[in-house]
Amino acid sequence: MWPLILTMMVIIWFTSGGNFFNGGMCACFTLLFLLFFFAGPGRWSLDYVLFERGKKIRSQELD
Repeated sequence: MWPLILTMMVIIWFTSGGNFFNGGMCACFTLLFLLFFFAGPGRWSLDYVLFERGKKIRSQELD
């Protein structure tokens, strides 16, 4: 995740002269990457869908 954040910051630096709020779409992607880095994907992740659902099914089979 850090390489993506760093890449977007470099793109913003060169395209908008270092002004983050004038970075346009690159600034939006940077904020999105930071959000996923700090908060994690949670219930939207493929890991959650595959493994949490599988745990629930297996636990019901054991009961």
